[in-house]
Amino acid sequence: MFTIGTSGHIDHGKTLLIKVLTGIDTDRLPEEKKRGMTIDLGFAHFLDSGGEPVGVIDVPGHERFIRNMVAGAWSLDLALLVVAADDGWMQQSGDHLLVLHYLGITDIILVISKCDIASPDRIREVEKDSLDKIKSITGLDVPSVSVSAITGKNIDKLKELILSELRKIKRSGESFPFLYVDRVFNVKGSGIIITGSLKGKGIDRETKLFCLPEKKPVRIRSLQSYNSSVDEAVPVSRLAINIINLKRDEIHRGACLTTEESDFLAVSEFIFRLKKERVKHNIRNHSEVEIALGTAHRLGEIHFLKDSRIGRIILKHPVAARWNQPFLLIRHGGSTIIGGGNIFWIGKTDRENRRKIVEIAAELPDNLKGRSNSGILFRLQGYIEKREIKVLSPSLTGESLVENTIAAGEWLFRKDRLIHYTGMIKKLAAASGGIGIPELPGKMKIPEAVIRVIVNSMVEAGELNVKGSIICGSTNKIPALSPLGKDLLLRSEKAGKTGLELSKLNIPGAQRELRNLARAGLIINLDGNLYYHPEVYSDCVNSIISGMAIGSRFTIPDAKAKSALSRKYIIPLLNKMESDGFVKRKEDERIVLKN
Repeated sequence: MFTIGTSGHIDHGKTLLIKVLTGIDTDRLPEEKKRGMTIDLGFAHFLDSGGEPVGVIDVPGHERFIRNMVAGAWSLDLALLVVAADDGWMQQSGDHLLVLHYLGITDIILVISKCDIASPDRIREVEKDSLDKIKSITGLDVPSVSVSAITGKNIDKLKELILSELRKIKRSGESFPFLYVDRVFNVKGSGIIITGSLKGKGIDRETKLFCLPEKKPVRIRSLQSYNSSVDEAVPVSRLAINIINLKRDEIHRGACLTTEESDFLAVSEFIFRLKKERVKHNIRNHSEVEIALGTAHRLGEIHFLKDSRIGRIILKHPVAARWNQPFLLIRHGGSTIIGGGNIFWIGKTDRENRRKIVEIAAELPDNLKGRSNSGILFRLQGYIEKREIKVLSPSLTGESLVENTIAAGEWLFRKDRLIHYTGMIKKLAAASGGIGIPELPGKMKIPEAVIRVIVNSMVEAGELNVKGSIICGSTNKIPALSPLGKDLLLRSEKAGKTGLELSKLNIPGAQRELRNLARAGLIINLDGNLYYHPEVYSDCVNSIISGMAIGSRFTIPDAKAKSALSRKYIIPLLNKMESDGFVKRKEDERIVLKN
């Protein structure tokens, strides 16, 4: 299925055109009827030659309602840019075209409306001028047609052109559904109804949805598409969903319904690239701007990073978004579109990583393909699991995988980064007494699984000695453990998640020996009193954050449920995880920094 929509200046006949195309008056609000102008989104549909519905979204043309226009445009397969033959190209004609351009909508039909009140020469003049402006702004050559909603002239021709253009559209498959909510209301006896355009993958009444950025599960009671109840819904169709287990104030326009395994995240900070070819107004650095993506609008601060097109936005409230998603910048407190671009990196970053990300962003082409940022991640951190190779492409890595990478275990490494990591390990292992492998993730800021692959390859090459979890340089020896050290290490292994509590040991010399074991990385000191065997600590960490995307959040009850630990143990464990760089605390939640 497909969804199309209108765009264009106020009073250029968009709503009347839709009524003639579909037989539906999309102005539903009393104020719209009274004032004779579209204020909010309107919805209609018509049937194609095969009897399938084509959804139609009508948007307001007045500049004061540009936010509503953006909320309706995000999901369009094709847009009708309506320009009246008498007025010609106007301010909102250009602004609405910019919205389509920034949102990546390239399938556009120019519709010259009101041709019944203009001469043929005037119609040709407006058509040529409009096509030239579209080409100048977007680089696109688009089809055009002149119509009259009053006389019906060329309405059938327009419908045929719409269907012909839709047949040319090829969609890349998605493995999950997503829908940005554009309306929420209550129906007596049914409860909460939300509406939106379903994209990605189809859903049915058994699909378990997840509401972002609220991070709440959503259950479906019933589905309705184009005024008919359905058991299944396919993309891209207009959909009304009767949901349960959420309160009215827990969901709103801008929320995104998807599945937990999708690549959408609750985003509070991201790095962006503005579109190169057009920035309409100067954007003041460190100023407050409004971000529009999907059907959501958020306030945030913008901070440019060296390159005038690349910057960081810190939002006041989170929004549901994903990598490479297009967005608009709107002047805060006004209606002026000041720019647009794509999300290049999601999540908090330190200064050093921001510098690297800017370098990568400046080198890569604007039109990045694919749905994964694994190639960028590979360039930034220097490693990736082999199973992810299929999503890498030269457009994202900027290099040949054969010439510049080395395979080790289940991982693929960039040669330069692997040299850097092995150098770091050699330096750390050269210290007196060596270093414990569990200590390395905190010092190197990379996962232990990756470190163990590197260490194993270095041991095989004779560059390191290893005993248990301690590594030393090839010329050094790992110090032998005392009888008490061996006893405490064995006790910690047998204790499992109960761990060793120093206050309960009542063994002379235990405190000093535990301190030495912790320094050597053979035991993990959680809080000065509670000690875990490294493998137990690693298992607990994995049980909590395994499978969670970087930037995901969880609560203490979530961690307790996943690890089966009581509060007595979970708090010291989470504090240790924070000190090791696995998570960061934000009020009552923890944010995953690495996994």
